Amino acid sequence: MFDGKDSHLLSPDLLRTFVAATDSGSFTGAARLVNRTQSAVSMQIKRLEDELGCVFFERRARGVVLTADGETLYRYALRILRLYDEAAASLSAPETKGVIRFGTPEDYASTHLPVILKRFAEVFPLVRVDVLCDTSPRLLEALTAGELDLCLCTSSHGLEGGRSVGKMALCWIGPERGFSQSDEPLPLAVFHEGCTYRRWALEALEKAKVNYRIAYASPGVAGVLAAVRAGLAVAPLTRSIVAPGCRIYGNAEGMPPLPAVTMSLHLSAGAQPEIVDRFASHVTEAIRETKELVL
Repeated sequence: MFDGKDSHLLSPDLLRTFVAATDSGSFTGAARLVNRTQSAVSMQIKRLEDELGCVFFERRARGVVLTADGETLYRYALRILRLYDEAAASLSAPETKGVIRFGTPEDYASTHLPVILKRFAEVFPLVRVDVLCDTSPRLLEALTAGELDLCLCTSSHGLEGGRSVGKMALCWIGPERGFSQSDEPLPLAVFHEGCTYRRWALEALEKAKVNYRIAYASPGVAGVLAAVRAGLAVAPLTRSIVAPGCRIYGNAEGMPPLPAVTMSLHLSAGAQPEIVDRFASHVTEAIRETKELVL
């Protein structure tokens, strides 16, 4: 097991390759991210494993997955690289200026964005961050149109061309007191058309033959949660959104399971590479630190 006694071997170069392999799920993907050949990536990972006496990846036909030691190293690697980058940026480019155009669904913005912006501003106080909150399909359209530099998106299976950040549980959140038998069909609070959560929720209810009605619709989390906290509806949201006066509904309440939410980070090819990569690292680390992360 990794015990940290050989921490002098954890060079930023090796750690960046390790993180790239983890985020992409393959050595081939890591090679693209760190601008090396696949064989060079394999050699770096082998060197890291040999010198630390650990196995960090399980090799599979379609890529690699982290072992328990790999998960431990990944958490430390993100922190080490963030501190390394902060120190380098503070000393070498304290006057860095620019604009980052970042897109994210609103539920991620409400839970993760405060930490991301705070940490990033400590290193790059003169860089302006413009945030667009919208549904994942619309964010990807904006990225393709050159209106965003990077965006955080949601899918049930990962999105092609993005860096996998992790998975979070999507669940049914309802009022603490529950509903009476007279509350049929089941009242729902959902996001507007185009939202992935809305589509998954309706598909799950129809498959389970649960009688429902859309009672409230809102483009934002605040509007959806307002209906739930008022005791008027159930909503499909990530576990991190659970608020006072609400609780998670499951089998006991007759609610069907929902798919896990896969978060992918997508970068525009035309963005400022260094500053956008730094911001992407802050996004990745903040989400990886989330207790609700399931993978």
